[in-house]
Amino acid sequence: ACPTQSISKESLTIDLNSCDQSGACIKACGDFKAISFADMSAVTARQYDMVIDCTMPGLFADRQAPLGYWHVGDSDQLLLEAMLDAVQTVGEFEKPKFFDYKSNICAHSRSNKEGCSNCIDACSTKAIKSAGEKIEVNPHLCLGCGACTTVCPTGAIQFALSPATVQGRSIKTALKAFRANGGKKAEVLLHGPDLEHNWLESAKKAAKPASGKSAVSDFSLLPIELNHSASVGPDLWLSALAFGADRVTVMQSAVEASHYGEPLAAQVGWVNALLEAIGLQRRVRVLHIGQTEQLFAPSDLPTSSVTPASFELSSNKRTRMEFAIDHLVEHAQAKSKITFAEPIALPSAAPFGAVLVNKDKCTLCMSCTSACPASALIDNPEMPQLRFIERNCVQCGLCVETCPENAMQLVPQLLLGPAARERRVLNESQPFHCISCGKAFGTKHMIDNMFAKLSQHSMFERNANRLKMCADCRVTDMYSAKDEMTIFEVKK
Repeated sequence: ACPTQSISKESLTIDLNSCDQSGACIKACGDFKAISFADMSAVTARQYDMVIDCTMPGLFADRQAPLGYWHVGDSDQLLLEAMLDAVQTVGEFEKPKFFDYKSNICAHSRSNKEGCSNCIDACSTKAIKSAGEKIEVNPHLCLGCGACTTVCPTGAIQFALSPATVQGRSIKTALKAFRANGGKKAEVLLHGPDLEHNWLESAKKAAKPASGKSAVSDFSLLPIELNHSASVGPDLWLSALAFGADRVTVMQSAVEASHYGEPLAAQVGWVNALLEAIGLQRRVRVLHIGQTEQLFAPSDLPTSSVTPASFELSSNKRTRMEFAIDHLVEHAQAKSKITFAEPIALPSAAPFGAVLVNKDKCTLCMSCTSACPASALIDNPEMPQLRFIERNCVQCGLCVETCPENAMQLVPQLLLGPAARERRVLNESQPFHCISCGKAFGTKHMIDNMFAKLSQHSMFERNANRLKMCADCRVTDMYSAKDEMTIFEVKK
């Protein structure tokens, strides 16, 4: 219909230099209204349902692209494939919200001090960003991988499309059925939906040795399909082991591995460190789709012999992990007769740990207690004391960032037993009483430090004792002093 032949049939592009804007194309397009002569400068402000990107390196070169986006670059073949996909993408759908977020337990930030940023670092679509003391998720960019929920230490953000309680119940049911049918050695195989059809059978055939015999493995595989391989993490891995699995394997596709290999490896690292410390050996692993032959290779890993747990999974991530760990530790203690009195050292990615306080530096200002999002650091209203509940600590680092004296240090570890739930004193001091009225207004350590630093300052060199007075007595002393000139007595 174009009178100037400005529209190419081959590439479906328009040469604006030769176009006379006669409107013949708009008339031919009819009710589709796909062509417009609106101001081209406003194009960037419009919203499109589908985008074919021919630029290099592309709009989303550093992340996973959103739905409805094809990056073809300068490839004619990719352009053709994208156009064929696009014309078949017809209809409307409501994009699901993949996550639930509770900002009140988020450990991201307090008072402009940044703590945990695990979810931001793990998000491959850059859908998560900092928003003051909380995070903000763009639901249109979020593709529902669930990696943010896997690395979150508090459970502030959780996968909503298929909750952990539902996934845990399916794992528990599968293992129960496996044992009921005489199964001996179970390996829970977690994988996403984007693997090719019958990928497991193909992998088994490819794993045959040169003799032509079938591949031999002493594990029975229990494949469980997830929305994404990164959508479940330590809470469900440990729960699977508590329910009787002998090993847990996460199988990643090529795309998943490139974006999520590092955060998953960090979580697997601390889980295996814990399992080794309690005598269960390393029982969680992540495999790339190119490593499927390892699924059928013989292994010297013995059965865990863990009595299957009967508990139901809590909706709280920390509680899920605690129940699973407690069950596994009980088994380890019964088997080896060992009591775990000392904390278990863990890698830095672990969401458990302690806080060390340098008592010589700490002034008990209590800034850390207001910054702690998990109430792991608490004060004592009766006396100057900084107390700590290790069970609550998520190792976010907000206390370290907030401390004005740089007196705090994180120690990733796991303390087992009742001691983890008890309040213990990290630092304490005697209250300091005003030398004038006798009222307690600070700690002895704080006033001593302040006196040592400020007593030689010009403001206090003649009246250093005011540093040892409460606010009311300090003002009274200033106005009653005979040898001082007030601002009202200053003359030009």
